[in-house]
Amino acid sequence: MEMLSKTVNHVQWNQFIALEEDFVASLRYVELCESNLKTYSTEYAKLLLAAGSEIDVGLKQIYSLLTHKSSENKGICACKTALLDYERKAGEDVIRLSDIAVGIKNNEVLIFPWDAWRGEAKENPIWWDNYNDVKHQRAERFDLANLENVLFAFAGLEAILVTYYRLAGAITIIPAAKHFRLPPAVAAPADFPGGVSGFRVDENHIREYVQGGQAMFELLLGGMSGPMPDFSVQRVLIPDRGFVKYDDCRNEGEQAGEGISG
Repeated sequence: MEMLSKTVNHVQWNQFIALEEDFVASLRYVELCESNLKTYSTEYAKLLLAAGSEIDVGLKQIYSLLTHKSSENKGICACKTALLDYERKAGEDVIRLSDIAVGIKNNEVLIFPWDAWRGEAKENPIWWDNYNDVKHQRAERFDLANLENVLFAFAGLEAILVTYYRLAGAITIIPAAKHFRLPPAVAAPADFPGGVSGFRVDENHIREYVQGGQAMFELLLGGMSGPMPDFSVQRVLIPDRGFVKYDDCRNEGEQAGEGISG
């Protein structure tokens, strides 16, 4: 597989941006609040299925990149194994997929879409199982095509794409997402000529950004510490629990000795 150019305006990223625009349009009719998390609709089914399909593509790209093998007929388990093996061999310096948080609602809420892949169990996320239920048993499980699962799927897709781009050697990605945002510890904001916003995903650039004092993030136990410019986290979205106070979530994770989970 060819390595990507240093600055990426990739077809799959453009697809994510297009899906994000459709999601933002849906917020004109359904407010992003806790009481609406279980709201389901045909539009949410469309967005959930589209995001899940893009995640499948992204995981297969990661599999091929890491194993130098064809990803044809490879499911999420094979892709997960390849990525987790890479992360284990890379040591402590690598930013793990399970550590990546995505901010929504003006960065007041964090989502850790792949937190289930942390620790020993490494089960698939609840929202991924829900996506598959909607995909294969839509008549019976249409209620799972809801706002909560769409939020997790979109956050999961962005985390997968950023992981793939970093592994493939990209340094910057344009344009930046407008509603689903990554903390500077994962992707440092960047501006380009003509007022175009994007972000840097190269490990060295991120490290320089963090060490420069503009942001001091510690991705530890699924939580963050230190000052968080442009990221006023108040709550974390937990599967089937809704919006949980950030401090409560972090305390639970520390007591359990693992990441934020349901």
